[in-house]
Amino acid sequence: MYSRRQAIAATGLGIAALSGCTDLTEFATGSGPLTETAQPAAIAEQTLSETGYSLATRDTLEINEEVEVGGETRRIEITNQIATYERPVDLAAAALGDSTSSGSVDADDTDDGDLPDDVDPEDIPDDVDEEDLPDDVDPDSLPNAIGGEQSVTAAHSIANTEGTPPQQLVGTDSANSVFVVVTTPGFEFLGQSLNPLGQLDNKALATELAGQVGQLSVGSEQSTTTRDVLGSETTVSTFAGTLSQSGAEIDVGIVVTAVTNEGDYVIGFGAYPQLLAETESANVSALLDGLEHPVSAE
Repeated sequence: MYSRRQAIAATGLGIAALSGCTDLTEFATGSGPLTETAQPAAIAEQTLSETGYSLATRDTLEINEEVEVGGETRRIEITNQIATYERPVDLAAAALGDSTSSGSVDADDTDDGDLPDDVDPEDIPDDVDEEDLPDDVDPDSLPNAIGGEQSVTAAHSIANTEGTPPQQLVGTDSANSVFVVVTTPGFEFLGQSLNPLGQLDNKALATELAGQVGQLSVGSEQSTTTRDVLGSETTVSTFAGTLSQSGAEIDVGIVVTAVTNEGDYVIGFGAYPQLLAETESANVSALLDGLEHPVSAE
């Protein structure tokens, strides 16, 4: 038997028209949770081909917690959809402006005019260390600056599903730029979002997602733009960030935005090495253009 208070609550929730949500009556009376599953999103295949990104993982993440609704405590059970896309990048090439790996110089990349007159370029092996050079050749005079610092330490994957430790390629010159698409149910009650993620601004969203993908810290906001995503105008924010792995750090750019579509919040989260900001920011913009929702989970 319902109490008068429970009947009023049930009526209020009915007026809120939470279509698609199950166990509405039990939620209204407090005798059961409100459950909802988001529809998946994806990046169009043509966009992936143009940007060099590919699907790495597709997972679900469940949230089970209590929320305050009209002064009453109610439980929600949310199933989020997460698609992670990656693009391998060469940090050494970005740092040097070419494809040279750290710690060595290819003789093919050395111009004869850069060498002393008494040094024959044919005497320089294809893969040369500093110790292999003639005594009168200053390694810093070579175009690739053997004596300079070229090695860039990076993490293999910036973003990973919660519960999966980030994979690392510590001490290498490789990394992955990452773009994550999260969809989460956007149901509301009397104008109040019942989904905690729906109440966050872009900075809080970036921090929330970064906290689940490893030691990625979100710094100051660098820029904001307004653009169309999935047919709706939304704000896209770019933040500075730092990825820490095994005592090493790499500067990253972080881009985040969220839009409501077909009853879900659709969140786009991109992270890339700052060395590649010009190229990767353009790629992230293209990925946002290529968002599709809803799609089949297969």
